[in-house]
Amino acid sequence: PTIGSHCKGTNHQDIKGVERVVFLGDSVTVGTPPWLALDYYRVKLAGALAQRFGLTPPGPLWNNVNIIDGVVLQQESGDFASCSKWGARTDDFLRSGGQIPGCFTEANRQKKTLVVMTMGGNDVAAITKSGLDGKPIADIWQDVYQFVQYQRDAVTWLADPANFPNGSFVVFANMFE
Repeated sequence: PTIGSHCKGTNHQDIKGVERVVFLGDSVTVGTPPWLALDYYRVKLAGALAQRFGLTPPGPLWNNVNIIDGVVLQQESGDFASCSKWGARTDDFLRSGGQIPGCFTEANRQKKTLVVMTMGGNDVAAITKSGLDGKPIADIWQDVYQFVQYQRDAVTWLADPANFPNGSFVVFANMFE
């Protein structure tokens, strides 16, 4: 990707007309203590996106995390959803009962949707641990290729016009590149 002239990411998408925002990912997306709920990046971003696109902002339950289950207290609120979970890995995007099937019903896929995801840290941790445990390098590389493929599969599904007839935007907001 080429960094945009505005120094705020790339110029690959002209994001406009958003009707719904969905956050997918791991603990980075959900938010974790000791940070306060209003300091979680998804909460700050939701406030800014609600203003920018004229969306109904999420309520206080959506902002907070269930520290037993590692998910938001309320999955859907206003024009926002979060299906992220502590400990999630890239295979949690599409597998049965995963984040994408759980967050995108047929009815809510009719809205032009902005998907923001942060995922990969738990995959990297698992791969690193397997290396420390003596897993052969060739097998570790297979694991890496597999988790990258899970990312590709998720983005392909999310960007497919057949799944979002009115359009979707996908932002991979990740520090694990």
